Amino acid sequence: MVLALWLVVTELRRRVGGEKLSVTGGGAVDIEADNIPAPVRARKATRIFAWILGIYLAVWLLGFKLAMLGFLAAYVGIEARAKWTLVLGVTALLATVMFMFQTYLEVFWLEGLLNLWLQEPLPWLF
Repeated sequence: MVLALWLVVTELRRRVGGEKLSVTGGGAVDIEADNIPAPVRARKATRIFAWILGIYLAVWLLGFKLAMLGFLAAYVGIEARAKWTLVLGVTALLATVMFMFQTYLEVFWLEGLLNLWLQEPLPWLF
């Protein structure tokens, strides 16, 4: 939280001082935001918000474990255009880490509505 506030104050000082925000010059992002047309920026922002909304809905419906595994597989496969062998490997690694957290550290993962609805008629599934 402190870092976020510091970043906001720094950016406001730059803008008030008349400095133009530049994201080039060896930083983590190697694009210049001013060169991207507005419709392209809007499309990219819409995709990002759709992914965020999708993960929230998936956690609500499926629960945290299934949502995270599905989200990781879908995001890496679709957005990163990775090979499906890599997608399955990374997803299996995440499943292993989540299993270890649940087993050894007794981490509680949020259950979704689907789990609550199907737990009584299909107890063997959960």
